[in-house]
Amino acid sequence: RAGGGTLSGEGPVARRMESDGMVEILMILLCAGILISGILAVRLDSLVGAVVSAGLASLFAAVTYVILAAPDVAMTEASIGSGLSTAIFLYAVRRTGEDD
Repeated sequence: RAGGGTLSGEGPVARRMESDGMVEILMILLCAGILISGILAVRLDSLVGAVVSAGLASLFAAVTYVILAAPDVAMTEASIGSGLSTAIFLYAVRRTGEDD
């Protein structure tokens, strides 16, 4: 048979099918993390906590992009969405104070 694969179920396709369940569970957990972090960002009374929670949601999204085989989008999301935006928001909160 061309390609050197076997029909015994030990090839890369069979391994991929076994790992699909784990990937699906991981994606569900990451999406739940994004939702929970987003809800916390809206509901928290502390501005710093809300900014950190929004940054965490962006970080979960970056990991999701890595799993979906989009490393360029993941790097952009991690550096700008999670890193730079969070740093700018924290700087703004610190400069203006957290007083209402």
